[in-house]
Amino acid sequence: MAEGLLDCPDHNLCIFFCRMPTHRSGVEFWVRSSRHIATHRYMAKRRQDSHIGPHQLRKVLFALLFGATLFPGFPQGISSAAASTPQDPTSKLRLEIVPVEGGAEILTLLGHVPSPQDHRKAFEVPLLSVLRDTLGSDDPEVHRLRYVWVHTYTQPTTKQHSAAGVPFLYSRLGNKHRGGSQVPPRLLDASSDSSSVGKRFSKSLLRNLFFDSRTALVKSSAFAYMRNQQEFRTAHLIRALTCLAFFEKAEREQPSLSTSELHQLQARLLLNEKVFGGLLDETHVERIYQKETTRTEQVRSRNWELLRQRAEEENLYFDPLQLPGGTATHALLWVARQDLEKPIRPRFNGRFLSISSPWQDQRLLNWKGPVERRYLDSEHRRVAPGTPEARAIELIPLALYGLDYPKIPVLLVDFRVPFNAKHRELSERVVHDVARNVLSLSPFGSLYYGAGLASLDFIARRRGADISQQSRFSSSSQLKLLLALDSTLDPELKDGISRRLERIALNPMENDLEAESRLASDQYQALLDYSRCPQGLPARLELDRRRERTEGVHGRVEKTFLQIANILTFGLYTHRERPDPELQALLEAQRRTHQYVHFLRKVTGSSPRPEVDWDIEVVRRRFVYLAQNRGISTNQLIRLAVQLFTLSQDESTRELCLETLHRTQNRKARNVLFRIAQDPTIESKWRQRSAEYLELNSPLETAQHTSPKAITNEIAGN
Repeated sequence: MAEGLLDCPDHNLCIFFCRMPTHRSGVEFWVRSSRHIATHRYMAKRRQDSHIGPHQLRKVLFALLFGATLFPGFPQGISSAAASTPQDPTSKLRLEIVPVEGGAEILTLLGHVPSPQDHRKAFEVPLLSVLRDTLGSDDPEVHRLRYVWVHTYTQPTTKQHSAAGVPFLYSRLGNKHRGGSQVPPRLLDASSDSSSVGKRFSKSLLRNLFFDSRTALVKSSAFAYMRNQQEFRTAHLIRALTCLAFFEKAEREQPSLSTSELHQLQARLLLNEKVFGGLLDETHVERIYQKETTRTEQVRSRNWELLRQRAEEENLYFDPLQLPGGTATHALLWVARQDLEKPIRPRFNGRFLSISSPWQDQRLLNWKGPVERRYLDSEHRRVAPGTPEARAIELIPLALYGLDYPKIPVLLVDFRVPFNAKHRELSERVVHDVARNVLSLSPFGSLYYGAGLASLDFIARRRGADISQQSRFSSSSQLKLLLALDSTLDPELKDGISRRLERIALNPMENDLEAESRLASDQYQALLDYSRCPQGLPARLELDRRRERTEGVHGRVEKTFLQIANILTFGLYTHRERPDPELQALLEAQRRTHQYVHFLRKVTGSSPRPEVDWDIEVVRRRFVYLAQNRGISTNQLIRLAVQLFTLSQDESTRELCLETLHRTQNRKARNVLFRIAQDPTIESKWRQRSAEYLELNSPLETAQHTSPKAITNEIAGN
């Protein structure tokens, strides 16, 4: 095991060590020191003052492994004193299921939010709801997820709409106080996101063709409004992703959504911002989700370690903030009051941390804001009050960072300079707004402007500058949700973070935390009323089922033309089949067929031996269903049969594939059987069996043959 770890790249080591649990022993020192070494090469590249090669890395890690065994009580670093306790998600989250007439149910995630008046009390706030269309069946194979609501996503007021169109207004002007009885807007339709492709295409076309030809005032107002509207929606997409992570944690105690359903929702949310992301099928969607999840974990793990290491080098305290479930998305940096009072002023490097030096700052020496008292033992480990020989320290918060930025941790809150983060946010936005809306410059229309932007972006990426609005915007949206649900932070500290976070808000359509809690409750009640009305959610569900039936009635060419019609009409035209009394039965068979095809594609695409990695009985049973019900095209059935026959070594499965090809009574199927009978690389009994299905006396011997892989490629091409 040690050799495998030593051969890993440095970022993989960082991810591995960050996930390992730590204890008050030599194991913690080994893990923490290994984390430090794993990111030393990354920091050395930025400081350009040292380098460590892979061979030296292996030697140091081996020494740490050996040293941890000999010295189990080795002291720990500074940041270990500030380690926080993971939260218990089941104590704060609850799932509620409400049935809907017509065969559906609304699954809602509710969280306990501390009361603003009394932090010792908490009340339930609905966070996210998902509509699952069950067709009235208990079989999960025919269930389908449809709508997603984030209950803080609401229609802005007239005042907010007007303020969103004011050019160069980078601030909020008020809140929406009540949600009323208005039906809450859907954030996503997970069942068929392709219907929104036409709307996104029309918005992009309208913005680039119409408003570019208007006066500077009209163009500035239009671009400001569309950007604020899009960012308001994007903020809630990010919250939906975070809430689904809570959903996954809550599922351990109250199972309601399967893992595949959760992953499908998360992938659709990730793809929703892409213009043509809704056209991808489930196979690609799942792969994109896995890729994006891996990338996010790598970024968070690396930023965690970079910030922790810099905190230790600057004699600061590192404290991760964790979402329910233990996922660290943000981190706090503290400074000890006792260290500020020392006569020695150490040198401070603030380029990476994006804050000024705390050692000569009179604001910290006369600090009247929130502080936290902690107790440390002789080895700098946090202990409970009253522990013998424990010493007390007072920690003053310096800054709060987000860990999702691809290069470095991004500054969100500076406790001494409240507008530090906002100035960084505006530095890039003002340049783009003036150039595009006032000077009418574009990267493609002006060579010098495009070259300047490319140079600025290159330098910012190389230097790790946190001037990307999108990264800070995403982290801020997550932080607002974290503050709403967290009950471990000191109330005074939480209020201080909330006030400073509201100051960097740039979107007039946003609401503060207290207003969002009220709106969420009103929106959820309006959703329940909408679901009980026969002309409300049940009627809408019936229309979408008729649209879904189109997938099973029309072929690939017809569906392509229908999608093109949807795009060319800017989303106004959506084809739906006529009402049918047998619609639910037809949809049940269609969904089961779709589910089985997706499953078999996943089996054949992920494993060279299906009988080893999958339950072969389940594979055969689902393949038999497709062969008997013929809910898919003949070419699809032949392709699946060839793939299973090629990959599997199970005799029953191979016999089933040959029998299916024989019963197909298709020229392509007979061609496949004929080539299997010719192929000398296949066992003689299967060649003989293929010849029997072809009504030949013996398999044909010929010098020219085609391998099963070539057969698969040919069928796939057809």
